[in-house]
This record gives sequence, C-alpha cells and structure tokens, in this order.
Amino acid sequence: KLSLPINSFYPNDLGIKWLARFHITAALINQYQIQWSEKEKALVFPTYNNKELIFYQLRYFEKGKPKWRSYGVKPLIFLGNPAPAVLVEDYLSAIRVGEVATGIPLFGSTIPTKNLLTIREQYDNIIIWLDYDKVQDKKTKEIIASCKAIFKETYQIITEKDPKAYTSKEIKDRINSI
Repeated sequence: KLSLPINSFYPNDLGIKWLARFHITAALINQYQIQWSEKEKALVFPTYNNKELIFYQLRYFEKGKPKWRSYGVKPLIFLGNPAPAVLVEDYLSAIRVGEVATGIPLFGSTIPTKNLLTIREQYDNIIIWLDYDKVQDKKTKEIIASCKAIFKETYQIITEKDPKAYTSKEIKDRINSI
C-alpha cells in the first residue's frame, strides 16, 4: 500500500513561495492537500481515490536531484469545473486550468489510448495545452493524432509559458478563444 513520506505537513516558506509563482493559493493548497516532506526536502502532491492514496509526486528543489519523482501508477484524474476538457502535462497546470475548465494532467507527456477513450465517454471535444518545450515533440504529435481519431474536435493551445504560469483570467481567455 502506498503511503506519503513521513513527516509531511503544510508547505514551508520555500514551498509556498514556489507555489505562489503559479497562483497556487492557501485555499488550493488545502483543497488538493499539497504538503511538504521534510525528510525528502520536497513538495508532495498526493492523489486519492475514495480517501486511499493511489499516486503522488515529489517536487525537489535541491541541485543534483531530479525535479520530479512519481510514486504509484499514473492515474486518470479530472480536476475542477465542467467542460471543456484540457490535457496538460502536470498536476499544477491541471489545478490551475481546473479553475475554469476540466484539467486532466498527463503527469508527463504521454497518455494511454484507453485513457483517451475514457475521457471521450464524458467529452466530445478535447483541448491539448502542453508546455511550450513539448509543442513540436514527437510524443505531442502522437497525442494530437490519437485525439483527432477519437474526439469530434481536437484543439491545441500553444503558449510560451506553462498553463500554470497564467492567471485564471488569462487561462479562461485562452480556452474561450478556441
């Protein structure tokens, strides 16, 4: 059974300052149970299913460590509000997009076809908004091709900054401009 690192608690100043760069408020920290692991010296982003921890990611800040490390099986989760459905790379972008739409994090830059089919059961159309460095990536092109085969309409938003870096109004404007 998966469990969070011991001594995980409300984020410290380093964590709060980093989260604030992406407009993550105290309310969002509480809502999504974002924590700090003193042992790991990392932010903890847990994902639960019926109160059972099924997946979490750690965001490290120390030089020499990877930025992100994942534990558990990557889940298919829907964060936030009703349609439209927006595929994003990471949990924070999904939280932010979820303030105005449905944020679906890939926890990376790939998605199994079975997950796309599950999304299609709830949504006719899909928006893909990955980080700028992935726009021309082969994996991104594969996601777009798969989405075009599965959804009625597939849209892509391309921005210089990650979705999480924009304000809620900017996110809403980008999505509504499609």
